[in-house]
Amino acid sequence: MVDADFLMRKFKEEEDDLIKLTQELVKIPSVNPPGDMTEITGFLRDYFNDAGLNYEAYEPEKGVITLYLKSGRDEEHDFLHFNGHIDVVPIGERSKWTVDPFGGEIIDGYLYGRGSSDMKAGVAATIKVFEILTRYWEGLPRRIGLSLVPDEETGGRLGTRYLIDKVGIRPKYVVIGEPSTSFRLEIGEKGVYNITIRVEGFPAHASLSPHVGDNAIMKVLKIGDEIYKLSEKTVDVPEKLKDVVENSGFIVAQYFKKPSLSRLYKSLSINVGMIRGGDKINIVPSWAEIDVDIRIPHGWTKDDVRKMVEDILAKYDGSAKIISDRGENPSYTDPDSPIIQSILEASKDVMGFEVTKHLVAGATDGRFFRKVGSDAVIYGPGEPGRIHSYDERVSVDDIKKVGEVLLKASYNLISSNPF
Repeated sequence: MVDADFLMRKFKEEEDDLIKLTQELVKIPSVNPPGDMTEITGFLRDYFNDAGLNYEAYEPEKGVITLYLKSGRDEEHDFLHFNGHIDVVPIGERSKWTVDPFGGEIIDGYLYGRGSSDMKAGVAATIKVFEILTRYWEGLPRRIGLSLVPDEETGGRLGTRYLIDKVGIRPKYVVIGEPSTSFRLEIGEKGVYNITIRVEGFPAHASLSPHVGDNAIMKVLKIGDEIYKLSEKTVDVPEKLKDVVENSGFIVAQYFKKPSLSRLYKSLSINVGMIRGGDKINIVPSWAEIDVDIRIPHGWTKDDVRKMVEDILAKYDGSAKIISDRGENPSYTDPDSPIIQSILEASKDVMGFEVTKHLVAGATDGRFFRKVGSDAVIYGPGEPGRIHSYDERVSVDDIKKVGEVLLKASYNLISSNPF
């Protein structure tokens, strides 16, 4: 059987190609919205064809294209699966960038451009790991897979969810190359619950307000304040996650220099993001609506949160109600999972220290995999503070280190779990 040192040597010989691939991906403006991935998947098709890698393409809507690759033993499902999204968010105001957003320039050890951190560097690293394993591990004893999806930035419905729901993929272990940094391994994420609340009032002429009429906007603002106070509650997190929760809160509080963020992973994150209401400036508004985004810590569910909100609305005599809601419960991979242990061991071998287990405050496609029983983790290069911002960048060294750790971890996991 091939040995790990041989694979690592081959990877390091191709690290310059890895950086070049990252640059080429950044140069392609795969912005979502509008979400047309034709150009970037065309580039990747050519790349895979040149590398002798077979792929399947899925296009549930025009231009919304997923590429899926498989290699190794003929098994029903992937034993190890790499996942990444090729879409990026818009650049915002061009004048606020000091570099070309789609230039892929390397300056002082950093590769700049929209999507460099989120997550074309991670995509390139997982492609290269998949390529090395396929090309140099003769008789690869387990099936590995790679999916490159088009719509993570807009919810993942036609990318990762499509692969799971329609194609039927069910990997045992999943690594998503989202930007965790090379020294942090993200093993779970808060849930997300989005609700719209409608409040009814009673109209009157503005000249008689506040004595006559019932102002729905003023009521909905009070409701928003009460919902915000729910963030003061603290959940009892699962025992297996307590250390991870504490450490995650400490790290994020240090990074943003905000001590209150130490509670981030054991409390609700709440944002009233949109408000609508009223019909005319000189009419007391008879209706108002707010859209609220709530992120749920481990230990609570979206049903628990809905009950908290309904208890607040009950004070308003039937004039306030939830008219729509959608969301996902928090999810995590058991800290003792073999995929986590393999990455911890590999990081110590490659970098001299174990990566830190962490949680994600936002949402990733990991939640879709965990719902069908996959052990999914996030590990990829990036600079979290610049994601979705101006002058987005990623450390060139971080890209290489992540690739090396993932290759070594893949070898460890596969070789210790023969078919």
